[in-house]
Amino acid sequence: MKILNRILSVFISLLLVFSVSTCFEAQAISDVSKQKTTISNIKEEISAKSSKDLNKTIKITPCEGTRAVLLQLFNSKQKKYKTVKEYKTKDAHTAELTLNFPKSYRNKTDSKWKIVVKENNSALCASKVIKLTSKNIVNKELSAKAVCVYCVDNGKIIYEKNPNKQLKQASTTKIMTATLLLESKKLGKGTKISKKAAKTSYSTPKMLAGDEYTNKALLHALLLPSSNGAAVAIAEGVEGTTGKFVKKMNAKAQELGLDNTHYANVHGLDAEKHYSSARDVAVLTGYIYSNNKTFRSVISKKSYKIKSKKTKAKTIYTKDMLKDYSKKHKGGKTGHTSGAGYCFSGVYEHKGKTYVVCVLGSKTDESRWKDMKALYNYIDNYAATKY
Repeated sequence: MKILNRILSVFISLLLVFSVSTCFEAQAISDVSKQKTTISNIKEEISAKSSKDLNKTIKITPCEGTRAVLLQLFNSKQKKYKTVKEYKTKDAHTAELTLNFPKSYRNKTDSKWKIVVKENNSALCASKVIKLTSKNIVNKELSAKAVCVYCVDNGKIIYEKNPNKQLKQASTTKIMTATLLLESKKLGKGTKISKKAAKTSYSTPKMLAGDEYTNKALLHALLLPSSNGAAVAIAEGVEGTTGKFVKKMNAKAQELGLDNTHYANVHGLDAEKHYSSARDVAVLTGYIYSNNKTFRSVISKKSYKIKSKKTKAKTIYTKDMLKDYSKKHKGGKTGHTSGAGYCFSGVYEHKGKTYVVCVLGSKTDESRWKDMKALYNYIDNYAATKY
C-alpha cells in the first residue's frame, strides 16, 4: 500500500511539472505570435520654439484594437520617466495619433521624452526616446538683430537668434586685432605712432605722431576705451601696414572657420565688405579668451594707467558697463557705429563652464546691456540645467 502511494505521489508530481511546463510553453508561443510594434513619423531629435505647444502626429503599427499610449518626461533628479499625458488610439491596423508636448514642460534648453505604446492582444509593447531642444526662449525680450550664446568648453551653441547673419560688427573687430598682436610675440616691443594712427578718429587717449607706446599699452587702449588709433598703430607695428594686417586678419578668420566674417579695416568703422556674424564673433572671443591669459587679464580691468615716451601717465577706462553686474562676468568688448548699432561680446562663467555671449545690432546702448543681462540670466536658469 505504501509503495502504491509513493508511486501515485511521484505520478502526480510529474503531472504537475508537465502542466506547468506546458503552461509556460503556451505563454511563450502566445508572446511569439504577437507582432512587433513600430512607432514612426517622428524624429529622435526635435528642435522647436518654446513659446507654443508642440504637436506631433505619430503612426503606430499594428493596432488591431485600441492601444494605450503614454507620453513621458525624464526627471534627471529622480532619474526616471514620469507620465505627462495618456492617449488611446483608434481601432485600425495603422493608427495615427497626435501627441502634445506642452510648452509648460519645455522651459529648459534640452528635455528627454519617451513615447510608450502598451502591449495589447495582438502586438508587443514598444517605446521611443525623443530629445527635444527648446529655442528662442527670450527672443521677445531682445532688441539685438543677432545673438549667439556659445559654450567654449564643448563648442556648442546653446542659444541663437540669426547667428550666421552677416552684419556690421563695429569695434568687436578689435578682438581679432588683439588676437594677432598677442600671437605675434611682439607684445613687449614698442611702436612709433604714425601720422595715420594719430589722425584716426575716435581714439582714446589722443596720440601724437612720432610718440612711442609699448604694444602692451596699446592693447589696453584697444580693448578698454576702444581706441581706433591704437588699432592702426598695432597693425603698423606688427605687419608694417594696415593693409598687410587686414590680410592676416582674414587669413586667421579662415583658419578658425569664421565663414561669415570678412575684414576691410583693423578697427571696425563701417566699411564695404566689413562684416561678421554673432556666431563668428562669439567663437573668436572664446578662442582668444581660452588660449591667452593676457587677453583675459586686460578685459577684466575697469581702468589702466597708460603712458608714452612723451606724455605723462593717463588713466583710461573700459566701456564695459557690466563690470559690477556679476562676478561671473569676466569682461568683454564693446562696439558701436551708426551702421552696426550697439554690439558686445562678453565672457560669462557659470558652474565651471565658460560661455561667450555676443549681441550684434542692439537698438540703443541701454538695450544692449538689457539684452546681455537677459542672456546671462538665460545661462543661469536654463543653459546649464536639464530636467
